[in-house]
Amino acid sequence: MMIVFIYSEVKTVGLGEADQLAVLQGCPGIPGEAGPKGEPGLSGTKGEMRIKGSPGKAGPPGTKGNPKYI
Repeated sequence: MMIVFIYSEVKTVGLGEADQLAVLQGCPGIPGEAGPKGEPGLSGTKGEMRIKGSPGKAGPPGTKGNPKYI
């Protein structure tokens, strides 16, 4: 069982002699169900190709392999 209290407040603001504005403020209530899923967006474009950098230093030598499987 769900109990929902709805409390709203009405404010009347005078803008001039003949103009009035009513502001209704209260609880938003229970949210409804989600709407349908939207269409997918456009795919992004490929970026601009730049100049490649210089190669880095060579790493340390690896360990010696096992010669019996050669």
